[in-house]
Amino acid sequence: MLIHATWSIPRQLFSAAAIAIVGMSLPLFTGCGGGSGEKTVQTKGRVTNAGEMLDVERRDVGVGMVQVIFTSVDESENNIGESSASKVLVDGSFSVGGRSGSGLPPGRYRIGVEQWDPYPQIDKLKRKFSPTTSKIIRTIDGSPIELDVSRPEG
Repeated sequence: MLIHATWSIPRQLFSAAAIAIVGMSLPLFTGCGGGSGEKTVQTKGRVTNAGEMLDVERRDVGVGMVQVIFTSVDESENNIGESSASKVLVDGSFSVGGRSGSGLPPGRYRIGVEQWDPYPQIDKLKRKFSPTTSKIIRTIDGSPIELDVSRPEG
């Protein structure tokens, strides 16, 4: 004798299961954290002092370090956002990844420059370009940024 069974899944239960499966799989397609969807632009440039590189001792082992720090500012040039930093390479170049790793949101930024030699005891620039008080303000729009600390206004 052959017994044949049929399984019947109510349509509402099937629909609820499908919605749950799709809902649980969305993070796989959107990435961890869901992302902010905020537009960013590549933020690269070069920093010098009267055209010369900002030199430090033993940069290769971390005794000395040059870094740039970008902090977003409002129309009154008050710091309003998170800061993003980047080490400056021997040739004076830098690339700021920001939160996403792909750059910074376009806008106005205060740019701090620190020439630590040795790190972090002595800033050879004497905190003149501190990340909170630097007079270097630039608009970030994806264009390369040329900074010369001997002419902070540009």
